[in-house]
Amino acid sequence: MTTYTSQPAESDGLDSYYSEGSPTSNNGTSDKFYIGNSSKNRGILKFDLTKGTNPPPTGAIVIGTPQIELYCGGYRTSKTLAAYECLKNWVESQVTWNIYSTGNNWDTAGGDYDATALGSVAVSSTGTKTITLPTSIVQKWIDTQNFGVILKHTSEADNTNDYVSSSGATASERPKLTFEYTTSSRKSVLGVLSASIKKIAGVAIASVKKVGGVA
Repeated sequence: MTTYTSQPAESDGLDSYYSEGSPTSNNGTSDKFYIGNSSKNRGILKFDLTKGTNPPPTGAIVIGTPQIELYCGGYRTSKTLAAYECLKNWVESQVTWNIYSTGNNWDTAGGDYDATALGSVAVSSTGTKTITLPTSIVQKWIDTQNFGVILKHTSEADNTNDYVSSSGATASERPKLTFEYTTSSRKSVLGVLSASIKKIAGVAIASVKKVGGVA
């Protein structure tokens, strides 16, 4: 089992925020995500899985509990912050409320995303907030496409809260992704179990436990 960690600085970070109130403004170099308010500020975030500590190789299998950590540096209102799978291949230096890249409009202004939240966290103070993700979305990022997440409050009204971006001055407060993975394939593990059971049926249970522990 291997642990992957990514907490990039501005040079490698991919994040921005945009607002319905300023629909053509790009904020890819901002040191904060502003999220919330009746202007519907939303954040957008992606981790380059080829960078960071222990990048997962092709065929890696995600296990454990993937997590995104965000640091709320400006708290003004109690909200639930949620992450949604982004459905378009956006560009940090170009994305706005209206477009995901130059010349390419979102299908729906404000961002195209799966309506079911991947995970959420209650925000009632400043400090680190952790959103737990399903293993399936991180597996998708490894195997097929990685368009990251759109971040928004589940109720987009009242005041904004702001969260530190990869451009933030304090490294420990920048967005962080962690997850564990293995490079043992499901197919090969199941093959070993099957062979053990057939070979020594009398001690099959002991063999299964031993192989499962190694896998």
